[in-house]
Amino acid sequence: MINKRVRLRQQRVVVCKGCHWRKHGSSSGSSRRCISCAANAQFLPISRSTSQLIPGAHHKTNHTNNTYPHSSLCQFVRRHMMGSQHELPLDTPILYLKVEEAFAGLTAKERHYAHHLSRASWWGGFIVLCQTSPESPVIFNLLTRLLRSQPLDTLKEVAIGKAGFTEDEFKSLMVYYSCLAFNLGNYLGFGDRKFVPSVSREKLESLIRASKASLEAPEVMEDYMSRALGPMYDLQENKKFLGMPPGGVTMYFTPNCTQEDADLAREFMAAKNMEAWNTRLLKYEEDGQTMLDIRLASVDSSSTPAITIHAEDFRGHKFKVSRGDYSFFLAKLNEELQLAKGHAATQAEVQMLEKYAESFRDGTVQAHKDGSMAWVKNRSPAVESYTGFIEVYRDPVNQRAEFESFVAVVNREQSRKFDTLVERAEEEFLPLLPWGREFEEDTFMRPDFSSLDVVTFAASGLPIGINIPNYKDVKEEHGFKNVSLTNVMAARTGIKGGPFLSAADHTLREKHGALALEIQVGLHELLGHGCGKFLRRKDDGTLNFDPEKGENYNSRFTNLASAYEECRAETVALYLGLVDPILDIFGSV
Repeated sequence: MINKRVRLRQQRVVVCKGCHWRKHGSSSGSSRRCISCAANAQFLPISRSTSQLIPGAHHKTNHTNNTYPHSSLCQFVRRHMMGSQHELPLDTPILYLKVEEAFAGLTAKERHYAHHLSRASWWGGFIVLCQTSPESPVIFNLLTRLLRSQPLDTLKEVAIGKAGFTEDEFKSLMVYYSCLAFNLGNYLGFGDRKFVPSVSREKLESLIRASKASLEAPEVMEDYMSRALGPMYDLQENKKFLGMPPGGVTMYFTPNCTQEDADLAREFMAAKNMEAWNTRLLKYEEDGQTMLDIRLASVDSSSTPAITIHAEDFRGHKFKVSRGDYSFFLAKLNEELQLAKGHAATQAEVQMLEKYAESFRDGTVQAHKDGSMAWVKNRSPAVESYTGFIEVYRDPVNQRAEFESFVAVVNREQSRKFDTLVERAEEEFLPLLPWGREFEEDTFMRPDFSSLDVVTFAASGLPIGINIPNYKDVKEEHGFKNVSLTNVMAARTGIKGGPFLSAADHTLREKHGALALEIQVGLHELLGHGCGKFLRRKDDGTLNFDPEKGENYNSRFTNLASAYEECRAETVALYLGLVDPILDIFGSV
C-alpha cells in the first residue's frame, strides 16, 4: 500500500453528502473490556449517497514572488493560522469522489451486492471509533445527534444568536465534525495526533443546551456531554498522540499495560501459534491475581477449547484468551454479509463472505485467511471488496490491526494498462532491479490488479492504492491483489496550490501530476510489493532460502518490517519510474 496508505498532504475529511444517522441503543458491557462507557454507544448508518467528500488542500495563492515577506510559505501559514497544532485549519476544503458513472454501470444484482457490503463496511467502521480512543464513540454520538436535530442554517442561528459563536467558530465546528467522521475518531489517521475543537468548551456547551437535540432528549445530551467534553478538549502531554501507555493513548492495550506486558503477550502468542491481528491486551485483577487477557474480536463470547484459554501460567504471569470484543458491531456486520451473499456473482465470492462471517463470529484468524484466499482467486469482479482487521500501524508494537473495509467498482480502462504492466513484468522489468535472481521468487506470482472507483471506505483514512492481503503466508502461497482507487487519485491531483512551488512548477504539476501519480502507484503496488522474496520458515518446517545466507525478514527487522517493506516498494517505483517501455504503457510522452 502506498505509505502504506498514501494520504493527502493536507488533513482531509470524508463525509457523505446527504448522510443520515440513527442512534441504536445497546446494553452495557463488562467493565473489564476497557472500551470504556463509550462502547455502549451504537450507531446505524441508514443512507449514503454514491458520492463521498474529501477535504484536500485548496489554495488560491498568486505565486508571483517567492521571497520574504510575500513568499508562498508565509501566505500559506497566514491562511492556515490556528490556535495550536491540535486545531484544524479553518479552510480545510472538501473534494468530491465521483462514482456515479461507475455505479450506474452496475447491474441491479451488482448494486444490491455493493449496497449490503457497504452497510457491512460501515458497521465494521464503528469498531474504528472504539479502537481510536475511549471518548471517540461518545463524541461522535454527541455531535451527530446535535447536527441531526435541526437544519444547519437554523443551528447556525442558534450558535451565533444564543451561544455567542462567530461565523468562523461555527465553521470550525463543522470542520471538526467532518474530520471526526473521516478519521473515525479524534486522532488523525495519518500522524496519530489528537485534534480538538477551535471553539471553546463553554460555547459548545451553550450551543448543545440551546439546540433542538437537548429539547428533545435533555438527559441523553447531558449524559453525552458529561462523558465527552472533558476528554474532547484534554491536551495533557500523554493525550496528545496515540502510543504506548503511559506516554500515549491506545485502545489496543489497557492503560495499565507496559511494554514488558506487550513483549510477554507476543511471546505467549508465539508459543501458542497465535496471531494478534484481531486482538487487544487487557490487564486486570481476577481472584487476587493479575490477569493478562488476550481478547479476540468476535460475535461469540463463550469459551471453547479450540479458541479460548481459561487461565494459564507463562513465565511467572497469568494469561487467558477470551473473545467477544466488538460483538454488537460484528453481529450487525455479519447480517449484512449474509444479505450480500444472496447477490454474489461467483462461488468464490460466496466462499469469501462465508469465511469472513465465520472469522467475525468465532474470532479465528485462520477463517479470515481462508476468506482472503477465496478473495484472491476471485479475479476482476465488477464489485470489489475486502473487510477485516487489516493494518497494524496504530498498534504501538505493530501487531494488532485496525478494522478496515472498502467497496469499489472496477474502472476497466485504467485496469487494462496495469494488466499490460504485469504481463511484461517478469521478462522485461523485474530483471532491471539491482539485486540478484536469488532474491526473487522462482516464479513471479502475478498479482490481480484492478483500477477502482471507491464507493465506501470505512477506516481511519482513504488510500490511493492498496496491496492486500497482509498475511505473508497467503501472499506467497496464493498471491495477492492490488487495487488503485482511481477517483481518489483524481481528487488528489485536483488539489490546487501548495506552499513551496513556483509558478512554473505548478504548471508542470497540473500538466503531468495525474499521470505521474498513476505510474507511481502502479509500480509501487504491482512491482514494488510484487517483487522480491519474503524469507520465512513454511508450515512444513522447510525454509524458502539458504539459512547460511542470513536471518529471516521478521527476525531482522521486527517492528520496522512493515515500514521497511513500504520503503522497498517505493524505491522500486522510483527506480523504474523513468523506464521508457513502462512510460509507453501509460501513454507518457
